[in-house]
Amino acid sequence: MKAKLLFTLGSILMLGACTYADQRFVTNQSPEELRANAAAVNAAERAERAERRAERRQEMMDTADAIKRANEGSKRIYIIR
Repeated sequence: MKAKLLFTLGSILMLGACTYADQRFVTNQSPEELRANAAAVNAAERAERAERRAERRQEMMDTADAIKRANEGSKRIYIIR
């Protein structure tokens, strides 16, 4: 009884998955709107990457400045990275 119930339930789930997997995503936006949305997303991502690069560069410059200030006046200090 239990095995029969599990088999039936499994069959129903498999058939339901097949039916669901066959469905397609249909958008009601025009191709121009889709292209505009994609361009906006690309521009936002580009701006975010540029901001991250600027932040990393600023951190690098701050580190270099701190090292320079720490080593001012000392001629025998070498920093190896």
